[in-house]
Amino acid sequence: MSYVAVPREAIEEALKTAGFKAGSVGNEVVYSRQLINEPKKLCKPALVVKVYTTLPVEGEVVRACGEDAIRVCAIWNRICSKTQSPCLWDADNKCIDCGRKQEKVSYLESVAVYKDKRVYRTGTVEGVISRMKDRMRDAWEFAANTPVCNKCCALVFENGQCKIPECRAKGGRCL
Repeated sequence: MSYVAVPREAIEEALKTAGFKAGSVGNEVVYSRQLINEPKKLCKPALVVKVYTTLPVEGEVVRACGEDAIRVCAIWNRICSKTQSPCLWDADNKCIDCGRKQEKVSYLESVAVYKDKRVYRTGTVEGVISRMKDRMRDAWEFAANTPVCNKCCALVFENGQCKIPECRAKGGRCL
């Protein structure tokens, strides 16, 4: 298969239609979407699906052939004590939602819980967008089924105990 230049508009339209919000990491546009608060999964907003688009923050042109591929992953973010939802940090360590500056990075502030195969920009524009959406769905499904603590919404070990030592000492376990 040969490289195809995927128009910026095609990538952005697909992501916005799926409910993703634009942010940036360095000079790359990164779209993210938090899992929705469901009645039995109150902590799921701590999980975020991210799409690293290869789109530059400024300019219309995607990266050239062979320079990069679209990447999709799921991230767990520690819940912000001020907003009771996870903050999504930009390159300047500011939350893209509330603007709060990240004061101190915890050893468990943000953890990747899932990553999928790269989406190479080969074939047709429609094929690239379709593969990107497939990876997004896979990441969403994985994140939706990721066990979290019933007290602090942190990730849990395979034995069901909370990964945050302070919470684990108080009996934090899997939901």
